[in-house]
Amino acid sequence: MDLNGSIFIQDCREVIKSRRCDKAKDVQAAMFDIFGEQNLSRINTSAKADNIQVFKNSNKTKEAFKCLFETDDDNILPYIEAIKKKAWGKKSTTKRDTAFTLAVCEIMLNPRHPKISVGDDALRNRFNMYWDCICNSAEITADTTKPIRQVEFGKDYVSSEDSDSLSDSFEEDLDNRLKEHQKRYYENDSDTENQSQKHQRMDNDVPFTLSVNQKE
Repeated sequence: MDLNGSIFIQDCREVIKSRRCDKAKDVQAAMFDIFGEQNLSRINTSAKADNIQVFKNSNKTKEAFKCLFETDDDNILPYIEAIKKKAWGKKSTTKRDTAFTLAVCEIMLNPRHPKISVGDDALRNRFNMYWDCICNSAEITADTTKPIRQVEFGKDYVSSEDSDSLSDSFEEDLDNRLKEHQKRYYENDSDTENQSQKHQRMDNDVPFTLSVNQKE
């Protein structure tokens, strides 16, 4: 491939990445609007580490995170659908957009994911997993992306079943460990998300198809 061809491909990647970032911001804004200030405190993605820890560990955030995975009688995720529709406005949406919305919201609200910024690897891995679930009509729960979190967190990852079933002492210990992990995470300025390669099944040239004006 000649130099001009390489430059063209790089330019395409930058355009795709820019569109993806813009749409992720739309989803984030829609998410806060749908939940409302009373149910979910707003936070800027450029917030300091201490503020992010407070946000991640607040009861409002934990409850909002649980709401993402609530289903109706038709096995639809009402909160995700509402957020998706608000983010895309009058434009038609597809199931790929549902997977994208799930990935963005989970990164923002998951108490066990220490960041709120939507990095490429974290987003790609979650999109792939949610898309697989949607394609195969598999149940989507708060634990669907646990394998991804285990890769991201390494040996320090603390897994648990339903947090409601934990004893008070164990849950307190879990929260303390998570806070300590978050603290160590932000002490390192470098982004270590590129460790999560296990679930990358999308072509890196076109990491996501946002289908803003596209039918399935």
